[in-house]
Amino acid sequence: NTDTFIHEFGHILGLEDYYDYSGINTPLVYDIMYHGLGDHNAYSKFNLGWITTSRLVVTDSSITLTLEDFSKNGDTIIIANNWDDKLGAYQEYYVLVYYTNNGLNAGEGNGYFDDEGVLVYHVNAAMYMQEGKDLYDVYNKNTDVTHEYGTKNNLIDYVLNTDGEHVYGVGDTMPTVTDDYGNELIYNFVVDEITSEYVTITFTLK
Repeated sequence: NTDTFIHEFGHILGLEDYYDYSGINTPLVYDIMYHGLGDHNAYSKFNLGWITTSRLVVTDSSITLTLEDFSKNGDTIIIANNWDDKLGAYQEYYVLVYYTNNGLNAGEGNGYFDDEGVLVYHVNAAMYMQEGKDLYDVYNKNTDVTHEYGTKNNLIDYVLNTDGEHVYGVGDTMPTVTDDYGNELIYNFVVDEITSEYVTITFTLK
């Protein structure tokens, strides 16, 4: 079927499976490279050069940004502790998208998540150095650490809100999170407004 073709062609383009090969945990759901349904996520599109609009949060106090429906134009916001322009997609960072129950996400007439709002992805697609060259760590997958291909870090997973939900609504904030190096993320945010076309989010430097 079409979903299977898109999933397998994703591998030809260089994308990983995002499901756990060991079958123990489920760090990412509702993605074409996870269970063969839905759209490609923001990291996949960033990796493939398909993201056309993305902003890196940089502020010494606070800043309010507007985020448009991801399904329409691929709009994203990135937050990171130590962003390196040279590495691009291949480092550790957090990606925010405005998720809506339409387009490729409209499964069975309903969205994959109950609500529309902000999704936050934690990405660790870090590079490593070998013989003076930066290489992508192909072993950094979503597979449980006890599996032969598992590592302590996931390639991509969700950051749930303070209520343990995937989708952030008005008034929701990101809980305190630490990156895979044990460093607390230096930014926090709150979702201020959600409309049919966009959300507004205020980011604050801790």
